Amino acid sequence: MFVDQLTTSVKSIANNAAADDFVHIYVLYKHLPENVPAMLNSMQKENVKITSARFNDEDMAFMQQFTKNAANSAVRTWSGIVFARLWIPMYLKSLDRCIYLDSDTLVRGSLRELWQVDLHGKAYGMAMGCVPEYGYNSGVIVMDCRKVDNEENWKSLFEHMQQFAATYMLPD
Repeated sequence: MFVDQLTTSVKSIANNAAADDFVHIYVLYKHLPENVPAMLNSMQKENVKITSARFNDEDMAFMQQFTKNAANSAVRTWSGIVFARLWIPMYLKSLDRCIYLDSDTLVRGSLRELWQVDLHGKAYGMAMGCVPEYGYNSGVIVMDCRKVDNEENWKSLFEHMQQFAATYMLPD
C-alpha cells in the first residue's frame, strides 16, 4: 500500500499550487484504508479540492486481464491497477483535460506549465522513460480527456493490448 507516498504526493501538489491556481486532485483507488479519505480531505485549501473515488470491481477485473498475457512472468503478477490511468476519462467525465500522476510522485513546483503544455492535437502527452527502449514514463501523463474518452480510441487501445500484451516488458 502506498499510503505514505500518496499523502506525500497530495501534500506536495497542494503546497506547490500557486495562489491563483485552482487544483482539483482526484484520488482513484482499488483499496484505501478507511482513515485515508479524511486525511486527504484535511489537506484541502481554498484553491485545492480533493476527491476520492473507488474503481468498481468489474473495471478492475477487465484491467487485470492485460497483465495475464505479459511476456515477463513477474509482470503477470502485477495488479490491473497499473492500467487504471487509462480509465480516468471514463470516471471523470466532466473533465476536458487532466494530469495523471503516480501516487509516489513528489511535486516540487506548480503544475501550471504542465497543465498548459500543447499536446498538438494528441490525446496523451508523456515523456520518454529513463531507458528509452522501455518506452514512455507512464507516471506522469497529460490527457486530453475529450480525445481519450471515445469509442474509437478504446477500440484501438483494446486491439493493441490484445495483439501486443505478450511482448510488453512493463505492462503500464
